[in-house]
This record gives sequence, structure tokens and C-alpha cells, in this order.
Amino acid sequence: DSDARQFGGVNMGDFSTLFLVACFALLICLFVVSSIYEQRRREAWLAEKRAIAEGHRPLSPEGFFELRNSYKGHMQDFDFMGCYVIHNLTNGMYYVGQATHVPQRVNAHFTGKGNGDVYADYRYGNQFEIYMVDITTTNYRRLDDLERDLIATYDAYNHGYNKTRGNK
Repeated sequence: DSDARQFGGVNMGDFSTLFLVACFALLICLFVVSSIYEQRRREAWLAEKRAIAEGHRPLSPEGFFELRNSYKGHMQDFDFMGCYVIHNLTNGMYYVGQATHVPQRVNAHFTGKGNGDVYADYRYGNQFEIYMVDITTTNYRRLDDLERDLIATYDAYNHGYNKTRGNK
């Protein structure tokens, strides 16, 4: 009977135990690798979202107004659909928005027709920088998705001016 459970001089009971230990070790390795992969994927995701906004030349509000004024009479050449990130350099807060006409919407925030808190801080003398993101320069197909990801990237809901986490 003990000969029947032998295979090539190895006891099959020992082989089963060894097999189970190897499977368990493999599962632990897969879990660790998966955890590392997910962490790196999240870091890459955050870096990608920041690069979308920060890959464009930031403008101060004054620089924005100069650019806007240089297009007077030809605003269609300065117009695009996308998102914008307004960064208050004084207090570190962010505001993220979306618009079918981004320059017009950014203009509204700095002329009192947009987010009241952004405007109040601007009028108070806080320093700002503005990033405008043309959706056609991204891999996004929907403004809602881009805006929601940028709000999350800059934590603009919890520690910024945004009152929602973005549209669904």
C-alpha cells in the first residue's frame, strides 16, 4: 500500500504538501506584485492628470487679460472647449471648472461673474496662476470625466474652492 503512494521514490503525500505550499507562496507573490502595481498605477494616474494641466503654460490673471485683449475682434481664434485649473498661489487652494468656451469662463471668475470665493481672494490681492486645458489635447472624450479627475488630482473639493466632486 505504501508502494502505491510512491512515485519515483517520492511520497505522494509529501508532493501534495509541497504543491500546496508552492501555490500559497505564489498567491502571496501575486498579491504583493498586484499591490505594488496598483500603487504605481495610482501614482502614474495622478502624475498624468497633473501633466494635463501643468503641461500648458500657466498664466497670471493679468497675463490672461493681456492675451484676451490681444484677441479682441478675433475671440473665435482664442476659444476652445476644455477645463481650467485656477491655483491660488497665496493659500494653495485650487478651483477646477469646465466650459465649452474656456477663455470666457476663466474671464468670468476674475471679473466677478464666476466663483465668488476665487474672485474675493483675487480682489483681496492673492496671487493666482491659471492653466487652461483644451480637451482635444487629452485622451478624454467627455468634459465631465476630465473635470472630475482634475478635481480629484488637486483635491479641489476637500481643500479647494470646488463645492462638488464634479459632474457625473
